[in-house]
Amino acid sequence: MYLKYLQLLPIITLTICNHVTSLDHEYSKENRIIGGTDEEIENAPWQISLQYKKQHICGGSIYSKDIIITAAHCVEKLSAEEFEIRAGSSKQSEGGTLIKVAKIISHERYNIPMFANDIAVLRLAEPLAFGESINSIPLAESSPKKCDMAIVTGWGRTGPSNLPSSELQTTTLKILGKYTCRLAFFFIPNKDMFCAISRRSGVCSGDSGGPLVLNGALIGVVSLGRPNCSGPSVFVDVARMQSWILATIEKISTDSSSE
Repeated sequence: MYLKYLQLLPIITLTICNHVTSLDHEYSKENRIIGGTDEEIENAPWQISLQYKKQHICGGSIYSKDIIITAAHCVEKLSAEEFEIRAGSSKQSEGGTLIKVAKIISHERYNIPMFANDIAVLRLAEPLAFGESINSIPLAESSPKKCDMAIVTGWGRTGPSNLPSSELQTTTLKILGKYTCRLAFFFIPNKDMFCAISRRSGVCSGDSGGPLVLNGALIGVVSLGRPNCSGPSVFVDVARMQSWILATIEKISTDSSSE
């Protein structure tokens, strides 16, 4: 249910891009998105904390007042009744609004060994009340391009305590080319996934399912990364999965049965 890790080959060839100003900051042991900085929820009102048995395990994105998008491995083989989301708070353990999850649909071809189709849609038991700290994010219409700079947020975990960050973290990552991405991950990422990287920051366990955002749209869902939470991370390509996402939202919205 946490960020999936692989023992990875070192990146032999790094893609060289034109210089783009980065929001990266120096590494801090207090940060859980490694090298990130604290973020106010009003700057990422679509971000939610996905909680299993009252504990933060993953992130997610608000698509509508009762629909959440997250990673399939966060909810794999678990009952919807054990889940709830916290929205509208920069803290994953307090504040904002807690709402139960009514139903979960994971991608029918989610593949654990190959990490393919790592995406799921959740329907909430009651609608969210939108405002400055709770709001939706649209799906990206096109895939990101190599060297695009995108923003990721989350409450990932790392360090000796292995506890989630109490404060929402953010950092900026650069999109890698497909060849470099596949080289870094033993060729596992498929056409519906992409990699992003930063020299000083990265996602970690607990950030899974969370949003990668470019130009105000959801371009990626955090899927997997390195064991030490450094180097490239892999994201589900939202634009390439859009047809499945929209069809599943329609299905889960009209199906009144529980999981």
